[in-house]
Order: sequence, then structure tokens, then C-alpha cells
Amino acid sequence: MKQFLFTVLLSFLFITLFAQTGMFGISFNQSFTDAQKVLKDKGFVETEKVIGKAVYTNSKIKGLESVRLNLDGETNVVTGWVIKYSAKGDKAFIDKLTKDLTDLHKVNPFYDDYYGEDVWELENGKAVYVAIDSNDDIVSMEYTEFDESYYDDWWW
Repeated sequence: MKQFLFTVLLSFLFITLFAQTGMFGISFNQSFTDAQKVLKDKGFVETEKVIGKAVYTNSKIKGLESVRLNLDGETNVVTGWVIKYSAKGDKAFIDKLTKDLTDLHKVNPFYDDYYGEDVWELENGKAVYVAIDSNDDIVSMEYTEFDESYYDDWWW
């Protein structure tokens, strides 16, 4: 019994230590119920829910258009999320968003010139990809798997 409890405690500790938490308190492998509660507690409103996806908005956050949670269809846990902002050409606003990401994750981004986006490589094979459209109107932050295959040593 003690060994079982120790294993459960160790597993919980491992999951907690290696969970990547991003903007608005969302984490990879977080249960949908927990992510939903975290967002609703921060004033978000669910605007769409279908299998594999839930979309939220919050009119009190400057420029925020939406937060889309990507969910595993079987386990209903968060596999990634996309945050979209309307920057309306405001470079200072864009700079603040990218600084906030750097401060939150304590890692500096690198620029992916092939895809034209900034990449914050997180721990455990995760990343944040930030794309800004050519008019500086829309900022899209995608929390997802880090694609190491693209950044193999041959590229550099």
C-alpha cells in the first residue's frame, strides 16, 4: 500500500513539475473541466464547443479576439491552444505581448524566417509559435508541440 501511494504521489509530482502553463493559466494535459473553470474565473465566456475544440472570449482584455482550446477527442484534455489578438497595427502592443510571453516562460524566442514567426521553445517538447500578419493586425499565439524535425542541425 505504501509503495502504491508513493507511486501515485511521485506521478502527481512529475506531472505537476513538467506541466507547461501558458497565458491565462492554461496548461498542456489540463482537463477540460479545469481549464474551463480557470478561464471562467478570469471572466471568459464560452462561445463555441464542439468535439475537440472550445472557444472563449473576454471583452475586458485589450485586443483579445479569442482563445481556442484544442482538446483530445477521447480524454478531453488540453493538447494545445491558440490565442488571437487584434493589434490594429500597434507595434507597442505587439511588443508588450511578446515581452509578456518572454517574461512568463523565462526563455527568449528565436525567429523562424521560413515561416515568418517567433518561436519560444518550452520544456518537454512544447513551444509557442507567434505569427503576426503582414499588416500587424492579427497576432496569433499557438501553444503546441515543438517541431524539432524542422530545426535539425543540418538547417543551421
